[in-house]
Amino acid sequence: YTPPPQCYDSDAFMVWKGRRKRCSWVSENLCKRWKEIRLACPEQCASCNNLACKDSTLPFYKSKKSKDEWTCEMLSKLKPRQRRKKCKNRKFYTTCRKTCAEESNVGCL
Repeated sequence: YTPPPQCYDSDAFMVWKGRRKRCSWVSENLCKRWKEIRLACPEQCASCNNLACKDSTLPFYKSKKSKDEWTCEMLSKLKPRQRRKKCKNRKFYTTCRKTCAEESNVGCL
C-alpha cells in the first residue's frame, strides 16, 4: 500500500491575467474553466486525485513585492544543488510539486 501524496495548493503568488493572486482567491468557476488554475491550486479546486503531483504551469512569485518571476520549468533547469536549495522553500515545493518531489517528501515519487 502506498499512501496518497500530500495535496498542496501553491503557497506562492501566481500570475493570472497580469495580476498576482493566491489560491485563496480562486473561485469554483475558475477551477472548472481553467486547467492552469487547477494545477496551481489542486486542493482549492478539489482536483487532488489527478493533479497533486503535477507542477503548476503558471508563472509565480515568492511574495507580493518580489521582482523575480519563476516558473517550474525554470526551476527544473537549475543545477541539482541549486534546485535542491530552492525546493526546500515552501513557495517552490508547493508550486512545483513534481520538480521538487525528491527534495520535498510530499509523496510524489
